[in-house]
Formats: sequence, structure tokens, C-alpha cells
Amino acid sequence: KTISWSKALSKMGENFAENISPQKIVNTMMQFDKSLSNIQRKFSVLGSDNIASASKSMSELNSNGAQFGVSIEDNFKSMEELGDAIKTTDINSLAPLAQSLQAIPGALGIAREEVNGIAGSMKFMGSSTESIKAEFSDIAISSKIYGVNVSKVGAELNKILPKVQRMGFKESNADLAKMVAHAEKLGISLDSIVSATDKFQMGMDESLEAASSLQLVGGKFANSNPFDIMAAAQSGPKAYTKMVEGMVAGIGKLNKDGDFTIDPVDRKRLKMASEALGLSVDDMVNISKAGAQKAQKLDFLPPSLFTGMDEDSKEFLLNSTDATTKEVTIDGEVYGVNELSKLSPTLIKSALDSTKANAADLAKRNKQNQSLKESFDSLINSFLNVFTMF
Repeated sequence: KTISWSKALSKMGENFAENISPQKIVNTMMQFDKSLSNIQRKFSVLGSDNIASASKSMSELNSNGAQFGVSIEDNFKSMEELGDAIKTTDINSLAPLAQSLQAIPGALGIAREEVNGIAGSMKFMGSSTESIKAEFSDIAISSKIYGVNVSKVGAELNKILPKVQRMGFKESNADLAKMVAHAEKLGISLDSIVSATDKFQMGMDESLEAASSLQLVGGKFANSNPFDIMAAAQSGPKAYTKMVEGMVAGIGKLNKDGDFTIDPVDRKRLKMASEALGLSVDDMVNISKAGAQKAQKLDFLPPSLFTGMDEDSKEFLLNSTDATTKEVTIDGEVYGVNELSKLSPTLIKSALDSTKANAADLAKRNKQNQSLKESFDSLINSFLNVFTMF
């Protein structure tokens, strides 16, 4: 059966006309007006000049959001969520922040509430709108480098950010996004790491007790001392995770099929160590497994590849490596064990830079992620929202 393009185009025209009918325009205007009146009551907007200014800010927010598939309802909910987080009812200051975040849910799959939670926590602590927007680019980039689900990284960051801010770690927000992605790659929750650091951050007695218990476990755990434990906890989750990774290195084995096993004695040791370090046994096992997988990849990759390579490039290369097939995939090109000599730090850095640029363009990603129907709806809503500009 052949496609009649004339009929298809005619049908599209009918649908377009139907969706921008006078009734649709009136419905859009009424929905916007109702939402505007509601937020004016909640935010105590008084005086004709202030009401007119609030209306203008919300109209611009609504008009901009249409291209990213953001509904009138979601725009007004974002304003309330950000206002609650930042402790302000100033619509004119909240609207530009909300507008800078509109592309993110559709680009990264992070729920609107979580996006606003992260932004609100950062803004409340004094971060600029530009810094907040950059944080979501960092989340996108870190998730791509480590090869993990970006929506999970966003959800975890939203969960731990207020706690991290209270604890005053030295690590920046960009470091934190990378650390959440790293923890996701390890198969653990960064929240559990943060909770463990809370236990030892200012507790010498707890650090002494933990070190004593670890010394009984033996192996690399026996080298623990309370000052190192406390120092790692005070530095932040990155340092604490690195300390634990060093302790469990070499525990467990991967067979040729990639299956990970730990003998009963080592599993008992991990249980004892987990209790001392404030983590679960599953956390310790997953960290051990991730370390073994990393070591397996490093076994067949030429050491010269890592010469002068920064941390991001190294993680990008390891994530592009399949230890089972002994292949590396960079920019769609597959390199087997006999072709690894063709790889170079320069090529990997170039591929990483391209990956970072694509990952960080959130507006572009949002539009690329839209289905045909969503793109059509965005176009329709862009037309309809013109009539809210009053």
C-alpha cells in the first residue's frame, strides 16, 4: 500500500488547525490566568504594577518553556518549588532561574521536582543561576564519562546535596556530581558514603574504634589508623570512597566470563570491615567487584595509553573498554587487542571533548529526545502561548 503524501499533509493541516482553534486559544488563556491568579495569592503579589510585572515574567517563562515541552502547570509548579527551597516569593527573581532549568527534565530524564531541589539547594547557599545551570551540565558529562544513568545521578544528588552542604566538605559541586556518578558505577549509593563520613568527621573515639576493628580483620584493613579515617571523612565522600577502594583491592576474583566470586573467609572479613566503616556488606562487595573489573581492563590495555592522561580521560577509556571481548569502542570505532596501538591519548582526549560538548548541550538534547508527537505539541503550544502575553 502506497502512502498518499497529499492526504498525509492535508491531515496534518487539519490537526494543526484544530489544535489552534479559537476554543483552544481561549482554554490556554483561561488556564494561564487561573494559574497566575493562584500564584499571586500564594506569593502575596499586591498592587497593579507588581501584578503586571508578575504577569509579564510568567508569560515569558511560559512562552520559552513551550519549545522544551514544559506545560503551563509545570511552569507554575516549578516557581512554587523553587520559592519554597530558596525561601522567597519574588516572582521576578525566580522566573529567570526557572527558565534556565526548563530544558533539563526533557534532556536528562531527571524529574522536575529533583531538578528544582538541586537548583533550590544551590541557590539558597548563594550559587548563581549560571553556576546552577553548569552543575546540570556537569551531571550530564559525569554520567556519560562513567557510563551510568543520568536520571539516577540527578536523583541521588538531589537527595544528598542538603546533607553535604551542612557538613561543609572541601569538594566542589562539580566534584560532587562526578562522585555521585562514580558511586553509581561502583554500585553503591553516595548517601551511604556521606552517612559514614558523618560518623567519623569529628569523632576521634569512633575513628579509634573503627581502626581497632579493622586491624583485627587483617590484610590491607590492618594498615588503618584513626587519623587517616578521620582525615578522609573530613575531606569528603571522594576521599572516603578512595580509602575504602584501597582497602578492598584484591578481594574476590573475576572468571573469564566476568562472574565475580568471593570465598567465604573474605566475605566474613568484608562483613566485619563494613560494620567498622559504617557501610553495608553489599556496598563492600560491589566496591570489590568494581575494583576487580577495573583491574581486568588495565591488564590488557597498554600502560603507555595512560601516560599524562587526566582522570576524566582515564575513566572514559575504561568505560569504553569491554574486558570480556578485549575491545575498546571510541567514537563508534572498535579496537581489538591487535589494534590497540592505533589508540593514543590525543585521540581519546579528542573523543572525550566531543562527548562532553554533546552531553552538555541540554537544549539540543531536549529537542532531540522529543518524539514526533511531542515536537508537534511543542510547536502548537508555542503558538498558543503567544496569547498569554498580555
